[in-house]
Amino acid sequence: MTTTDASWDDTAAEAPAEDPPSVPEWDAPAIVDWVETVLFPVYVRPLKQQQFRWCETWWKHPEAWARFEACRRAWATLSADPGIGFSVWHRDHLDPMLTALLSDTGTFTNCTHSASSLTTTPNTRRPGTTHGRGPNW
Repeated sequence: MTTTDASWDDTAAEAPAEDPPSVPEWDAPAIVDWVETVLFPVYVRPLKQQQFRWCETWWKHPEAWARFEACRRAWATLSADPGIGFSVWHRDHLDPMLTALLSDTGTFTNCTHSASSLTTTPNTRRPGTTHGRGPNW
């Protein structure tokens, strides 16, 4: 019985080099619009408990962008479901995202721009935008 070591086999094909993962292409104005017209109007509430933190300048946190975009994409698909899609979106996407963002160990835990409610007021809209829409990178 013989065994073959592929490192000594000249006929072994080399695996092609993998390209590094690409950065997702996001539609920043669509994300901001979704946050300000879908998320905020429905889910704004006072955050009086110490275990929750919000940042009025959320756009300065790359993780917030990524989480909002993931939640927005899931919402776009699941909110169109006439059955349990919206319930699934809450359970599987919105609630875990809010926990990850707002918990005392979450995205905004060390933020100095904390607020007592989940909102972005007119004076804290992202600089360089018109009514909070569109990035100023």
